Formats: sequence, structure tokens, C-alpha cells
Amino acid sequence: MKPKAPTRNSETTSPLLECRDLRVSIGGQCVVDALNLAAGPGQSIGILGPNGAGKTTLLLALAGVRPHDNGSISLNGQEMASLSRREIARELGMLTQNTRFAFDASALEVALSGRHPHIGALGRESAADLEAARQALRDVELESLAERSCRELSGGEQRRLALAVVLAQNPSVMLLDEPTNHLDPAHQVAILDRLWLRVHHQRRCQVIALHDVNLATCYCTDVLMLFGDGRWDFGPTPEMLTAARLSRLFGCEIRAVSDHRQTVFAVAGGVQDVEPGVR
Repeated sequence: MKPKAPTRNSETTSPLLECRDLRVSIGGQCVVDALNLAAGPGQSIGILGPNGAGKTTLLLALAGVRPHDNGSISLNGQEMASLSRREIARELGMLTQNTRFAFDASALEVALSGRHPHIGALGRESAADLEAARQALRDVELESLAERSCRELSGGEQRRLALAVVLAQNPSVMLLDEPTNHLDPAHQVAILDRLWLRVHHQRRCQVIALHDVNLATCYCTDVLMLFGDGRWDFGPTPEMLTAARLSRLFGCEIRAVSDHRQTVFAVAGGVQDVEPGVR
């Protein structure tokens, strides 16, 4: 069953992920400056911006794997800088933009790697860990390929397997860099439905970098816009996703089209006085 359109959580709760006065740069270019952001249970925050605006760089900084220039990041109320990578991995999972598997392994073995932060250095996977990995494969519709080599999967299947690793990890915070990359429309909707239901029912939170504005309207409670020069804007999705704001963000005219059930956004492109397809 398709979930209802996400609504912003109004409860007063402690944030699961929070940054204060955060400044992040790459190659001498400021990506975001003085960012204050708090993600609490039930929130799904979409990051939007043009290519090169720094969406991936910001996610890596929030995950603690890329240094930031200024400010602080906390995870479940603890300064991330004071936590070990294993402690962070127990509470925060990240899906990177590109899917790469360093070693050949079955899809089940790859999914099972998501349980490693929860297992001691000398421990072994338990039956519960194995079931968590199998459930993650079911969630991304890969259970029938559990024994297939990860390197024999299609690009879309590999993408879903990488997400299964994060789901098996079962973190309270998920940072997802373009999770719908290489997926057809049906799998995009199925995956984002699954992620949203997890956030909503299990009181987790997620921060998602997206290219498709229309997916953000369906699956994000809040939107963070990055302009690529340090400027940013943040707020509830209905307030942020307007034709005027999106046109300013992407530097081209974007129109809002509504059928009274859903509002979608489209680029108002086309060369004047030239018929489509004529050069």
C-alpha cells in the first residue's frame, strides 16, 4: 500500500542528527556555510541543488568521513568527533552515490556485511543477523538472487543490494546519496515507499540527496536547498517546493502543474519559434 504523503513531525523530540554552524568546503569552494540542521524521528529531509552544488560533499561531512571547516555534528546527542567509527556505524548508515563491491561475494554475504558494526571483533554472525540480512534483501526485492554473485547483478540490482546493506545495518539515521540511481520508475517508488515507511513507523530519520524534484514532493517532509556557493535554504516541503524557489535554485524556468491530486514540476524549456525536433 502506498504511504500517505509525508508530513512534518511536530513533536518535540531530541534530534537524531544535528549540525550547528557547519561550514563545508571542497577544493577551496564553500559548499555550505553556517548550516544549522536538526533531523528528528519521522523526518525525511531531501537535499536539492544543481550539479556540483555539494550534495555529496555535505552528506560525507555529515557522516563524519569528510572533514568540515567549522561547526559541530552530533549523533543521538553525542558529538560525532568523540565517537569511534564502529560507534557511528551502529547508529548511522550511508548509501554512497556510486555502487562498488571490493570483493566477489553472494548478495546475501554482501547484505550480511551490514551487521558487522553490531558484532564484536571476535564474534560471528548469529541467526538473527542472518535473518536481518535476508529481510533486507526482501525489502529491496532481491531475495530470489541471494546466492548470486554481486558482480553478476545488473546496475539497478547492485544499487538495491547496496541499499540492503544499509537496511541490514538498521541505523537510526540514514544518509542516502541518490538512492534511486539506475532504478526504473517502479523500483524507485517501491524503494522510496519502503524507506518512508521505515522512517515513519520505526521513528528513524533520513537525509536524501535527490535529482528528481517530484520524488521529493512525495517522500520528503523537509527540503534543504544548496546553491553551491555556501548559501542554503531549509524548510517544510510545501513551503520550499514552489516554482519560484526551484527556478531560482536551478537557474531556469520551472513550472508547477497540478491535477488537484498532486503538483508536479516541469522545466519550461524549448527554443522559441522552432518546432520540436527541428534544427
